Amino acid sequence: LHVIRHSFPTRRSSDLADSTKVATFVNTKNLPPTGSLKISKTITGTAADLTKKFIFTFTLNGVPDEDADNEYTYIGHNIESGQIKSGDTFSLGNDQSITIVGIPKDAEYTIAEADYSSEGYVAVSTGAVGTIVADSIKVATFVNTKNLPLTGSLKISKTVKGDLGDYEKEFDFVVNLGTSGVYNYTGSKTGVIENGQTISLKDGEYIVI
Repeated sequence: LHVIRHSFPTRRSSDLADSTKVATFVNTKNLPPTGSLKISKTITGTAADLTKKFIFTFTLNGVPDEDADNEYTYIGHNIESGQIKSGDTFSLGNDQSITIVGIPKDAEYTIAEADYSSEGYVAVSTGAVGTIVADSIKVATFVNTKNLPLTGSLKISKTVKGDLGDYEKEFDFVVNLGTSGVYNYTGSKTGVIENGQTISLKDGEYIVI
């Protein structure tokens, strides 16, 4: 009869106490990706008022409802920095711009300028409507031009012919120029005339307006 004995190591309670199991949980929440929008203004032209301010409206669409009323910081160039939200208006003058930062990616923006055509300004813009791109700056430029109107001259002359012609008689002419204003004239006589007024000339006389 053979007896086989096996020996097993014995773990002490202190060994179990010193053993630690680790369970790690990591929760991550990042800010959503954002981009920026720069709006710039240039005023030019021979009749432009370089001190004039032009009004714009900033509109954002395509943002979550809970962010619809968010305010965004803008950084001013030649103008103070501040805060703005969708639907707000702001003003820019010549060589001024603002850069709105932190706008959500894929938000659709519109920059609408008030109409100044009645004051003689012609507006040209690029990038006024677009979609924000993450980590990028979209640019909207606005150029307003006002030039002095193109002008020319008008010569009015009088000639009398015929054996019975009265060469000393003055003939009246009504000058309709189609636009208001006061205009200088030179020639056989000098002075000023307004649209719709009358000028008198006799044989051999002329004026140039």
